[in-house]
Amino acid sequence: MLKTTVKTFSHIPLSRLPLFAVQPDVPVTDALDRTYCLLDLAQEMAEQAALTENSQQLCHVIVYLIDMAKATVDACSEGILTSVGVGHE
Repeated sequence: MLKTTVKTFSHIPLSRLPLFAVQPDVPVTDALDRTYCLLDLAQEMAEQAALTENSQQLCHVIVYLIDMAKATVDACSEGILTSVGVGHE
């Protein structure tokens, strides 16, 4: 079974320390299902933001959703590459 690797995201600006992480050993299929949900929400919110004045807060939420989705896809990708013995560059 293909599984994720650990992948940190949402780094604190001054310290560059990660605030959150995708956990290792999550089945890739489950992680990608959740990623689809995150991206679906981000799309819906982006459509709302395009029609709303003063949508700065909504835009921040969209950025965080995309950041989580990207980290999850990266963790899945690294997990797949590791399982087939290919180094991730």
